Amino acid sequence: MKAPFTAAFTSAEYAKHLLEEYSIATQFGNYINLSLLDGEELRKREPLVGANFHFGIELEDQALLDPPQFAKNFVSNLQQSGVSIVENCAISKIERNAGKLRVTKGGGQSEIFDAVVIATGAWLNRLAGDHGVKIPVVAGIGYSMSVEVPKQTRGMLIFPESFIACTTYQERLRISSFMQMGDVETPRDPRREQRLLRNAQKILPNLHWESVSEFWSGGRPLTPDGKPVIGKTRTQGVYVNAGHGMWGITLGPISGKVLAELIVGQDNERLLEKFSPLR
Repeated sequence: MKAPFTAAFTSAEYAKHLLEEYSIATQFGNYINLSLLDGEELRKREPLVGANFHFGIELEDQALLDPPQFAKNFVSNLQQSGVSIVENCAISKIERNAGKLRVTKGGGQSEIFDAVVIATGAWLNRLAGDHGVKIPVVAGIGYSMSVEVPKQTRGMLIFPESFIACTTYQERLRISSFMQMGDVETPRDPRREQRLLRNAQKILPNLHWESVSEFWSGGRPLTPDGKPVIGKTRTQGVYVNAGHGMWGITLGPISGKVLAELIVGQDNERLLEKFSPLR
């Protein structure tokens, strides 16, 4: 659904960095429709914002989606198109043999394919390393929870000074924060959950905090240079599409389209040169 992106600040001074980012984006031809808000107008648009926030930036022409529902619809559309989807299947090895690619599952069974795309997010190096991909992809682990609210936000609401981000999610407010760098299998840390809860209660004291639940953590796939990893590997027929950080939903469709065009023979390698898995 279409929804604005709103940032709340205690003063205009703290908003300078975000305004500079938007200014840079316009230099590359992007149109940005934003409004600068004083505290009164900010609270009129987002009543959850407290009285100590005196400046806001609202970015229009944005959108939100329900990730689980999106994934469910995506899978359904693929299956209706004849795509076979196998879930909960660990892959242990991908190797080229006699002009074909053999994909071996954790249990030892294998299947043959003409082309393989490794798109395993923060797990990328566990399979891609055998194919010449040396750039490390690590997990930027974020934490979130959800809570009932007296009034829902209009879109995404962030508090950059406190590193708190909020989005509407299934009639609740999803609140997230932190960036714990490490292995994707790092267990969820209860101390970080409680810190997130305490920080959010200070920023948003009027929520129904007795209803807080759904603590969750997940690893965003990050690269050292901040660029995704998209394109050919050293092994013929093996490709990579990963490393989108916190922009997977935004960048996934276009990176998938460009990579699919490369796989079927379109000459777009130059377009993907800066994102090469072998860089």
